[in-house]
Amino acid sequence: MTMRWGFRVATRPEVGAGHILRCLALAEAMPAPVTIFTDPGHGWVGRIAATGCDEVCETEADGMTACTEAARTGAVDAVLVDGYGFHDADIRTVAATVFTAEIDDLLQPPRTAVVINPGADGDTAAYGSTRSLMLCGPRYALLGHRYAQAHAEACAAIPSEAVRSVLVSMGARDSADATSMAIDACRQVDRQMPVTVVMGRAATHLPKVRSWAESDPVLTLLVDHDDMASLYLTHDLAIGAGGVSLLERMCCGLPTIAVRQAANQRRNIDAAAAAGAVHDVGCPDTATATALAEALSGLISDHSRRNAMRNAGLAMVDGNGVHRVAERLQQACRDHLMQS
Repeated sequence: MTMRWGFRVATRPEVGAGHILRCLALAEAMPAPVTIFTDPGHGWVGRIAATGCDEVCETEADGMTACTEAARTGAVDAVLVDGYGFHDADIRTVAATVFTAEIDDLLQPPRTAVVINPGADGDTAAYGSTRSLMLCGPRYALLGHRYAQAHAEACAAIPSEAVRSVLVSMGARDSADATSMAIDACRQVDRQMPVTVVMGRAATHLPKVRSWAESDPVLTLLVDHDDMASLYLTHDLAIGAGGVSLLERMCCGLPTIAVRQAANQRRNIDAAAAAGAVHDVGCPDTATATALAEALSGLISDHSRRNAMRNAGLAMVDGNGVHRVAERLQQACRDHLMQS
């Protein structure tokens, strides 16, 4: 029995790329094409089409009218919800109509049959007593199909004792301009150090960084780069945000100095730091380029710590989480339909 899934995903530009990228990774792991219900005015049409998914655009941001109607009419057999702005009543309406799962990063009370918390901080016990199926922790990290192979490549590789290049990746929008702070820190440490910067085309401060890159021969700027795993495998150290991309870097064994780009990243970074997988410098409002440079300099000179961070990340995230989630969702949905 193959179920038709609909994913209602937050895609407004201001929410960043994490929601849609992890849902597309999950959609690719599902046995049948998924319908993606999106917000109006987003920039993911090509990426969604490339996965083979159908797309239905809601008429309002954070609305669930089309998704609810698809559930009511049987156009989809099950729904997955991923976003912070959806109304609780809308989610509960869908959950009362068809089998429903949600991806949660905020430890909200469960509202659906399945709750997926794929962060490094994911802990079933934190939700208390619940009848929902809980898929929590980095074992269920929702990374694209490339990452299982990248993890194997990283495990087989011999890490460099020297830091030959630094990767800066602060998320698709980086409205706080942490990217510039990271570049400044790199230049304080070593002006000749090759630095690769990745930004989204909608990033608030892209023109500023592009101008900087044009005048710096060892600064490479990549916009909307679609093979992050290869970058993770070919760099020795990263300065980056603490959401989904942090789990990607851990999966590839890339030691990271983490900058908290959003409040919901705090627990993810805290858990990874407690495991020794990242170095936490706080958020852009409190961190400075000087403090970041000190952290960078310390890690550059400490190969043993970088190697320990690398191994801790590899142990936490293996790149197979998306397949585990897909299998558990399919089985849970089949069980639900058989009992109905």
